[in-house]
Amino acid sequence: MNINHELQKNPVLLSVFPVELYSSAIIKLLNTIHTKKVCYVSLNKTAHSLQNFFPLNNVNAKNFFFIDTVSEGIGNTASNDNVLKISSPAAFTELSIAISEAVKSGYFDLVFFDSLSTLSFLNVRRGKTEKFISHTINVVKNQDKNGIFTCLEGEMDTTLIKDCCLCVDKVVHVHISPSQQPPFAVLTGMIIAAIGTIGLISRTGFQNTLPTALAILEPFKHTQSPIYIFLSLFFLICAGLLIYKKRTLTTIPLEKIRTITPKEKPHHQIRTHARKTIHAWIKKDKQNNQTSNP
Repeated sequence: MNINHELQKNPVLLSVFPVELYSSAIIKLLNTIHTKKVCYVSLNKTAHSLQNFFPLNNVNAKNFFFIDTVSEGIGNTASNDNVLKISSPAAFTELSIAISEAVKSGYFDLVFFDSLSTLSFLNVRRGKTEKFISHTINVVKNQDKNGIFTCLEGEMDTTLIKDCCLCVDKVVHVHISPSQQPPFAVLTGMIIAAIGTIGLISRTGFQNTLPTALAILEPFKHTQSPIYIFLSLFFLICAGLLIYKKRTLTTIPLEKIRTITPKEKPHHQIRTHARKTIHAWIKKDKQNNQTSNP
């Protein structure tokens, strides 16, 4: 499936992911659209974690501006030029104004909304969430921009997702082949390498130079000890798990997200702050583009 081709025919998509392949599906979509100017609306991940995640998975983050709805609520006070913080995923007025300002700036090609599944778990009055999503989709459509709204397969029967299906232009299911699952491939490769390394070491009795990380196992080197083999395998698998963790998305637990309450702010203050932050980044991005393409 070619997402860019789909967006030409269907400007606003609902992308459905299998829960077990969430990270891989996000990578696949982002690698397809990263040449566009993207406004990434995150309801369950901090902008900081996303910006760490992108380079590890070959996603070029320079075209992304983030509307981050969780960092402020969990006490993450770090600021970035390309991040606009919202008080809560449930702060629909604040979030709606921010998205509207981003879309109406005319600078962004696409709004990436991650994810509708999070909204299903919020303590919000019935009908309010559906109204917010309908309004957001209409804002994107009215400005002739593209939108990708994401959800998990298990949420397809909820009222929110059913209503969303009526508003978007098309529902697409993102399928991932084994070769497109880099985090799992890395982990598997590390485990295989660990087993192979242990097998080689057990045959050579440490005649070759050892990795520094295994130096603490020196007392066991001549004994062919099962303890040595076990600990060596343990250390190498831990290294694989560390790489795996860094290459997967870190989401905020839903229980914690539900405790993040919206802050009451005057509408004009929200709009002014959003407009100032967005246009400051746009100005800086244009300057960077001119510098890199004189």
